[in-house]
Amino acid sequence: MNKKIALDLDGVLCGLKAIDLASELLGYNHTEENATDWNMMCFPEDLRLKIMQHFSDPIVMCEKIKIIPESQKKVREWYDKRYDLQIITARVPEIRFKTVEMLDTYYPEIKRVHFVNFNESKADKLRELNLLLILTLMLKLK
Repeated sequence: MNKKIALDLDGVLCGLKAIDLASELLGYNHTEENATDWNMMCFPEDLRLKIMQHFSDPIVMCEKIKIIPESQKKVREWYDKRYDLQIITARVPEIRFKTVEMLDTYYPEIKRVHFVNFNESKADKLRELNLLLILTLMLKLK
């Protein structure tokens, strides 16, 4: 049986452009490196709300993405080793189709995408799907 690898999308394959765009729009100097949690509680309220708005925007989340360097190469390497590559990511329903299109463009080796809502656990989804591994830090791709 092929090894199954479940990858998180944001922060693993793609950077969080929503933080950079919202920060620039509102005149802040924050970047995704400043984020300490997925609720963005480390940011001022106006910035946090703008980031959350961007999370629902298909242009920000699917078209203005920034691919994390070396992620495509690593995904291709795992694909060539015949690993079963899957994505588990949180997305609002309105941008899920665009997310799949974006993945088809940049990561055609990944054929399965599993979505959770923002209030759901990716760990629970992993157990439900009987997947053993999720990578949530780019460091693990190296």
